Amino acid sequence: MKMNYSQVSRVSSRNRNRNRSRNSSSSSAGSSDRCDANARAVVEDYRRLPLDARTGLDWVKSVKERPKNQRVNKIELDGEKERSFKSLRVAAKTIVYETNEVEEKISMTHAAFRQFLNGEIDVCGEDDFAVGEETRTASSASSASASFYVFPERPARPETPKLVMPFSCPSPKNSPLPFSAHVLHTVAHIELNAIDLAWDTVCRFSDPSHRLPREFFLDFARVADDESRHLSWCLQRLGELGHSYGEIDAHDMLWLGCYDSRENELDRMAVVPMAQEARGLDAGPRLREKLVGRGDNRSAAIIERITNEELNHVAVGVFWFRKICIERENIVSEEQLKERFLDAVERLTPDILRGPFAHDEREKAGFQRNWYDKTADSSSNSNSAEELKARLELIVNMEERMSS
Repeated sequence: MKMNYSQVSRVSSRNRNRNRSRNSSSSSAGSSDRCDANARAVVEDYRRLPLDARTGLDWVKSVKERPKNQRVNKIELDGEKERSFKSLRVAAKTIVYETNEVEEKISMTHAAFRQFLNGEIDVCGEDDFAVGEETRTASSASSASASFYVFPERPARPETPKLVMPFSCPSPKNSPLPFSAHVLHTVAHIELNAIDLAWDTVCRFSDPSHRLPREFFLDFARVADDESRHLSWCLQRLGELGHSYGEIDAHDMLWLGCYDSRENELDRMAVVPMAQEARGLDAGPRLREKLVGRGDNRSAAIIERITNEELNHVAVGVFWFRKICIERENIVSEEQLKERFLDAVERLTPDILRGPFAHDEREKAGFQRNWYDKTADSSSNSNSAEELKARLELIVNMEERMSS
């Protein structure tokens, strides 16, 4: 019988889980308590931050090397055109699935977050789940919720960049853009995805059957607001360098991970903030050093600031993953928490847990090393036939989905 990617991945995950249970020891209580406390402290500080409306690069010091023919795409929120939403859920759905202009996504995100933060709108409105909305039952969807809105498979996006397979994207060495512009374009694409990922988390899990508190949605609305500022900085700097977003091809892997984790909030926490966003903690310092080495301190400052703020987003994911596991799923031990995280990642994005890792930064966000670092588990066998088969199935699956 032919097995699809999900089936192969589940078999592979079960085999690895048995090996871990037999051969690996759980993390020390001290390490567990420290990481849990770190995540809580970061999230508490994050929630106390005031509304940050700095969409421009005024906070970055000017440098003499700025191009003479610069053109600045400074994106600012125009108060006269600020849109008012009926609820946060409506705002999230509108931004992700009905808004393809990048600047509109940014300004609408700032408006929606401000309105929700100030108590002007609720998570859901009275008519958000009207009969007219397309729904399907739990039995037909294999979902824990009684019914939920069937969102489109794709977010609204601009016509460019063209989306291709990751191996078809230009590398910095063969890019038609200079190195700094290539880096800023890549980060801009990541931040655009991050806006959609955060808002999709809000609108998809705002169904009352998920029973998530207001703080959950406030955290992810704030994440979306951060990502919008990050995108604004990248767009402005690209303009200063004489380029714009959409000039080179990009891939769609971040959205695919988001879509594949659409039916369970624990899967979503594991795949998006704890796996995808944590990669920003790993890659950010290396990108900054390369930019500084090329004399582009202005772009380096942007990357450093973005990387520092990504730690908050990872901590939000760790915090809610732990909280939901413990309070609703009765998953309480560190070994069980780790296995639940690895189960989600290995089913949905099996190739994402590859180093190098920024262990210190991940620990600051409450992320224990033995949760994500396979080298910490001597029983792991990444060259197994099951994993190889799963990777091949994943590549075929991605090619089919991106060509459809």
